[in-house]
Amino acid sequence: MPSTKFPINSAMRRTYLIVLVLLAGACSKSQTSTPVPVIEGQTLLQRLKNNYDFSEFYNALQRVHLDTLLEGPGPFTLLVPDNTALQAQGITQDSLNRIDTGQLRKLLAYHILENNITYASIPQTIDYIYRNIEGLPLYFSVPVPGNTQTQPTGIQFLHVNGVKATSLDLVATNGVIQVLSSPLSYPVPSIKEFLVNNPNYSMYVSALQQYGELNQLDSAGPWVVFAPDNNAFANWNITMDTITAETPQTNYSWLWTAGVMPHELFFASDILDGPVEIGAGGYYLTANYVIQFGYYGQAGLSCYRPNYIQVYSQGGVYSLGDYCNDVDPDHIAMNGVVHGLDGLPVYPDSTIVQP
Repeated sequence: MPSTKFPINSAMRRTYLIVLVLLAGACSKSQTSTPVPVIEGQTLLQRLKNNYDFSEFYNALQRVHLDTLLEGPGPFTLLVPDNTALQAQGITQDSLNRIDTGQLRKLLAYHILENNITYASIPQTIDYIYRNIEGLPLYFSVPVPGNTQTQPTGIQFLHVNGVKATSLDLVATNGVIQVLSSPLSYPVPSIKEFLVNNPNYSMYVSALQQYGELNQLDSAGPWVVFAPDNNAFANWNITMDTITAETPQTNYSWLWTAGVMPHELFFASDILDGPVEIGAGGYYLTANYVIQFGYYGQAGLSCYRPNYIQVYSQGGVYSLGDYCNDVDPDHIAMNGVVHGLDGLPVYPDSTIVQP
C-alpha cells in the first residue's frame, strides 16, 4: 500500500497534465422533430389528468395549487418525470404527500417554464439556457454535429440539466410537455454547501479546507468540480489525520484542486452531445468549447472522452493518477456542477513509481 506522506517536488510543478475526462451518459437523438398533433380542447393540466403515467406529478401539482396555473392561457413548457421516472428514484405518491408543501412547490415550479419550447425550437448547442417561471436557469442540450459526434443519428434527443428526455412535444392548447427520465434536482445554494453537507465527500472537504481552497466554491462561479469520494482517499491510506497534520503549502493544495475548474459548467451527457475535436491547446468539447485549467501557466485539463479521468506526465512516461469513473455526476448548484469520482486524479509524489 502506498505511503501517506505528501511531498511534492519541483518536477511536478513543471509537469504538463492532460486529464482525460470520460463521463458516462450516452444518449442519442436526431436533428428533426416529429410534429405531435394537438388534442383538441385539452390544456396542459387536462393532458396530465387524463394520462395515468403522469398521475403522481399531477397530484403533486394539485397539492401545492400549481394546477390552476396550467389552466391559464400560457403558453408553458412542462418538464414532466412520469411515474416510472419518479419510482426509479424511490419517489412514490406517499413520499410526495409527506414533503413540505413549500419545498414541493419550489421543486415543481423548477419544472415549469414560460413559452412554448418545442424540440425544433431549441438551438442545436450544448447547455442553452432557458429560465423557469421563477427565473432560475435550466440547461438544454441538443447534440452538435461534427466529424467525431458520438451520438447516433436518426433519433430525437434532448438533455435538460443532463437528464434525458424520453418523449418530446406532447402538445396542448396552452403549451407543450417534454417527458423526462428522471426528476430534476433543485440546485443547492453553492458547490461548497453541497460538498459540506454530503458525508461521502468529507475527506475532500477537509483537504480543501486545510489548504484554504473551500470558500472559493461559495463564489458566483460557474465551477465544475470533480470531487473524489472518501473511498478514493482510503484506497491510498490517506486519512483525515494525515490531511490535517500537513502544513498548508501551495504544492499540496494542488493535489486536491486538480479537478476544480473555474468558469465552466457541464453535465456528463455534454461530453457525448458535443463532438470532441482536437485543437490547439487541448481537446474541444465543441468547436469553441475547451476545458482547461492552469497551474503556474503550465498545466491543462482537457475533455477527451467519457467515463474515465487520468493524469499523465508530459510524454506519457508515467501515470500520476487513477482512472476515475464519474460515478456520481451532475449535482447542480447555483454556481456550478459537482461530479463525484471514485479515484484520485493526482497522487502525492511518494506514491508515484518513477521511471
